[in-house]
Amino acid sequence: MKSVQRQKVVPLVFLNIVLVLILLFVLNHYNIISFSGIISKKAEKTQEFIEDPFLLEKEMLKKQWEVLNAKEQSYIEKMNELKKKEELLTEKLKEAEKEIEIAKSMQKKQEEIKKNYEDRKKNVRDLALKIGNMPPKDGVALLEKMDPVLAVDVIKEMDNIAVERGKKSITDYLLSIMDKEKASTIIRLISRYRTDTTEENK
Repeated sequence: MKSVQRQKVVPLVFLNIVLVLILLFVLNHYNIISFSGIISKKAEKTQEFIEDPFLLEKEMLKKQWEVLNAKEQSYIEKMNELKKKEELLTEKLKEAEKEIEIAKSMQKKQEEIKKNYEDRKKNVRDLALKIGNMPPKDGVALLEKMDPVLAVDVIKEMDNIAVERGKKSITDYLLSIMDKEKASTIIRLISRYRTDTTEENK
């Protein structure tokens, strides 16, 4: 009995399915229902559902890139600042080197002046000793050949040597037998030197 009922039901179900398919085909044909639209919407929903995790990852990556770009920009700015500081330090170093060179040059000139002064002082001392040990006429002849300023220094040094030795200086006698014009020039220079020295001491 049951098998007979099943045999009747199966064809009816099959017939209903066929009729539904035919109905759907007709509806689709007349654009009442669009299977392609339904399928595409489902595909879009499926695609949106699938793309959501990637969109989140993209947003995270975008933020990470923004952070990295900010750090890179900050690094570039710091490097530029360091470069400017380095350039400034280089300029200051060059200026310091120039100042050192100037100081060295000045020191060298001072040393040369000091050496020249000491050499001249020694030369004056040697001439004073030499003239002091010479016959007066020979000593006068040598003084007359000298530059007047040098002659003044030599005469004054002869006076200093006489004081050191506790003896009387012969410079007055040498000036008295010297050519009058040259003697007058030397005496005028000695007098002027003494006046300048006295004013400085005051």
